[in-house]
Amino acid sequence: MNTSILHKLTTIVAILLLLVTHTATASYRYKPDKTRFNVQKKAVIIKHDAKLFKNATGYRGKKARFMQVYFMMKPVRRSRIYYRRNSVRANRVPVSKRPYKTGRPDGWLDKNAFVEWNTLQMIKLEPQSGRKLANIFENEHCAELFGKNGRVYSGCQILGSEPNRFISKTNFQLLIPVFKKARKNYQGGFIRVYEKDSTVQAAPASFQTPKSHRQSGHQRGRLGYDILFVVDSTASMGPYFNQTKKVLQTFIKQLQKSVNGKNRPLRVGVLFYRGRKDHIASCNMGYLTKWGHHLTKDVNQVIKALASEKEATCSSKDKQAAVLDGLNRVLNNQHWEDNHFKSIILVGNTQPYPVYARKNPMRLSAYLINKIARKKNIRLITFKLGDEDRTFKRLALDTVAANRGRYYNLPLQKDNTQTFNNNLFKAMTDEWRMLAIAQNMVDDTRRENTPAKRRGATTVDLL
Repeated sequence: MNTSILHKLTTIVAILLLLVTHTATASYRYKPDKTRFNVQKKAVIIKHDAKLFKNATGYRGKKARFMQVYFMMKPVRRSRIYYRRNSVRANRVPVSKRPYKTGRPDGWLDKNAFVEWNTLQMIKLEPQSGRKLANIFENEHCAELFGKNGRVYSGCQILGSEPNRFISKTNFQLLIPVFKKARKNYQGGFIRVYEKDSTVQAAPASFQTPKSHRQSGHQRGRLGYDILFVVDSTASMGPYFNQTKKVLQTFIKQLQKSVNGKNRPLRVGVLFYRGRKDHIASCNMGYLTKWGHHLTKDVNQVIKALASEKEATCSSKDKQAAVLDGLNRVLNNQHWEDNHFKSIILVGNTQPYPVYARKNPMRLSAYLINKIARKKNIRLITFKLGDEDRTFKRLALDTVAANRGRYYNLPLQKDNTQTFNNNLFKAMTDEWRMLAIAQNMVDDTRRENTPAKRRGATTVDLL
């Protein structure tokens, strides 16, 4: 009798162990697997017979289309009861069909069925006789038609294009394709880079082959200014967009006048930002962010870029814009001089997208922007038009004291744009005056501590 009972208990325990082993997947919780840049990792299918499996083990699943993109996930914690390592599970990765999903994955992919694709991944397009230049289209159908016969059909919008090496002033060796998934479509474009020797660096704004980075001690020690304007060009700016452009043009002319005759180089640039399109919107926003002009000593080019820019003709219903996308772009897609006073002047009246909003796929935040700016020693000066905004204030003030900027809130004067112009211009000139004072103090300190050779003797200037 005892032997029979023991045999039954052994059988029950064995069945329970088998169930626990095969259902261990259910004891996991999953979250997005991200890179160190806080961007979710992506898996691109590279096998024509790949499958999206239903579970971490087993063979049930559906076909995964070639070149399909999935978003990688990882377990938050492991099961407390785990009796044996499953080799099938070890070779599969949990994925989701949409970004930043939590909970149960949409399926599992074999590791040899995909490659991990970084959002910013370099490719090299080899010159080929008769090859059409690569284009990025707004929808998949247009891209397929172009791929088949090389024609751009009526109604197909090109979002980005490969630079033509025969008419460009510089031979662009490498391109970085940047894509953004919107439902079934991919939107993106190319960031130009050049290849010199074995190093790859961002292409300069002037599109000229850069001079050697080796500079004389005098050049390295010379101070200057890098001032980049980031301007809201959404439709919500209304008449204040043109007023803002006029103020900035006048201010830039004053900057140029104030440095004339002084050994202090001035570089100025401008970038415009709008918002992401609503799926239900009937009009096109035109762009997310757009360079008016990179930092340049030719300030007249920046003035022309400001004069020619138009505000958006349609607006998003959520009354928010790609403020943080614009700041992220100028911080990472622009060469800043190490020995210059560096400032970003943000002017806008729409709030940034919240961190976890659908229209903020990179999960940008004031904290991340300030972290990048602090590493590059760039001050943020923010001008919020209209109502107060906490993020605008945090961008300027929530950082270390040495890198702290300034926050201005300028009310919109109804039917009185001249008052708005005066307030904005005064705030900018006050900021420039304080920056010039700081520059003079640094120059004086350097002169006090710089040895000068006179008549063969080494002396120190005391001012």
